Amino acid sequence: MYSYDERKKAVELYIKFDKSASAVVRELGYPTTRMLTLWYREYLEEDDLHKKSRLQKGYTAEQKAAAIKYYQEHGRGLARTVKALGVEVRFEREGISSMDGSAEMAFSMLAVAAQEESRSISENMKWLLRKHAEQGIRHLGSNRILGYNEVDGVLVPNQDAWIVRVIFEDYATGLYPIEIHRHLMDLGAANSTTKRIPGSGNMRKVLSNEVYVGDRMIQKGPVRDLITKQPDFSKPYTSYYLTDDHKPNRGPAVVRAGEGTPWVGRPRAQGRHLSDLAITLPVWVGILQ
Repeated sequence: MYSYDERKKAVELYIKFDKSASAVVRELGYPTTRMLTLWYREYLEEDDLHKKSRLQKGYTAEQKAAAIKYYQEHGRGLARTVKALGVEVRFEREGISSMDGSAEMAFSMLAVAAQEESRSISENMKWLLRKHAEQGIRHLGSNRILGYNEVDGVLVPNQDAWIVRVIFEDYATGLYPIEIHRHLMDLGAANSTTKRIPGSGNMRKVLSNEVYVGDRMIQKGPVRDLITKQPDFSKPYTSYYLTDDHKPNRGPAVVRAGEGTPWVGRPRAQGRHLSDLAITLPVWVGILQ
């Protein structure tokens, strides 16, 4: 936002320079030519420029409800809504006022340009990720994997690796996820990052994650749509499975299928079986008997 003195100086130069907006912008470095004409129009109508912000500090619940209702019932046009409600919104950088007749068209053009720019950036990033995937390169970014840190693009077991081994070992002995969670609580096995103990709902994710046997799958699911931000199942994608990508962290009892005798369910002391859980594990996991 420009101060009163800055706006007043720009208008005075605009008059002095025979209403040459481009000359004022070259001289001062601000504002846009369109915004300058809006300031000059206000100066003519009010014989001065406003000194304090015209923005209302707040709106009542009734005013908000009326605005939302008008927006939904009149084509969801932002410019039309604020104009109909008598609210002026000024975009100083773009030099647009919502009270102008051409504001809605200007907003639409800016929205289209912004969307296309976003789409272009998104497509470039997807292309780069695909190329990296073809080369077996994938960085965690802001994501985290329990028991691993990423060092120079390689997953390396960290101080929480023992928690993962406990989960696999307990599962191999026949404990249910809720029982594994209780065991972790007894051990005080809190994640060093979140300071929380893994819940029973996370056990299935840990047990079915190929990362813990040293493998890695790149692009597990479809990419997200630019607009909806939801996975777009209509678009094809390629998954890349990397074996022996990094040091495994699975415990001595857990192996890939084929390395040992696959486990199909072991009776517990109480006479129950774990076959219902065992069959949900991916085919790469086997447990030595």
